[in-house]
Amino acid sequence: MGYKIETISVYEVFEQKGGCPFCRLEKRLEKEYIEYYLGSAAMTPEIRIKVNRSGFCAKHLDGLYNAGNRLPLALELNTFMQSKSQRMKKAAAGFVSACAGREKRAAAALAELEQAAQGHNRDCLICASLADSMERYIDTSVHLYIDQARFRELYDGCGGFCTRHFSSLLKACLSLGAKDRQNFARKTCELQLSAMDNLTHELEDFTKMFDYRSRGREWGSERTAVARTAALLGGDTRPDTEKDTNKA
Repeated sequence: MGYKIETISVYEVFEQKGGCPFCRLEKRLEKEYIEYYLGSAAMTPEIRIKVNRSGFCAKHLDGLYNAGNRLPLALELNTFMQSKSQRMKKAAAGFVSACAGREKRAAAALAELEQAAQGHNRDCLICASLADSMERYIDTSVHLYIDQARFRELYDGCGGFCTRHFSSLLKACLSLGAKDRQNFARKTCELQLSAMDNLTHELEDFTKMFDYRSRGREWGSERTAVARTAALLGGDTRPDTEKDTNKA
């Protein structure tokens, strides 16, 4: 495999321990995309056209807003709202008109109005960019596992993945030859199932800590079991898991 920026980034996140390495990478990319859309891109005509057409989902609008750079966001939202208002006025007029006819026609017009009103949550530019980037990084990881012994060692030593990226890895390995595909699938499934078994036991230990018979017992790794399970199931690095408390 050639020397690519994807290779460096994949190695970096696998060298860190704890949580899903691809969630760490995704968060890094997400931050970079937010900075990009609040930077010079806000004044680039072709980017503004894309923003006007697609916009940003609620999650990434929140990220853009909380980044604190309000002027470029205001510029982008201003032209986005102008474009969106035009689409909604047209769709709303069509829906009101269709309501005088058959229910099927009204339902079709409503679908157009809903797209005009909520399309930014489905067509978010940052979501689309993240999806494209993560597909490349996951594909790179699969091939690094086959081609490089050093990466295999890092991969085999990781603590599993969130369920979303676990599924993405298995999907990516389908393009491999039969032998490599089976080896990769076997190891990935072993890692994931082992991580889930360990968390299941730690969750049980967590609940036992609230039993009167555990009074005076010191907390161990089960202290963060709830946060780590939420991260595995929900897809998040949860960097603050060590701040979890033993409070009910």
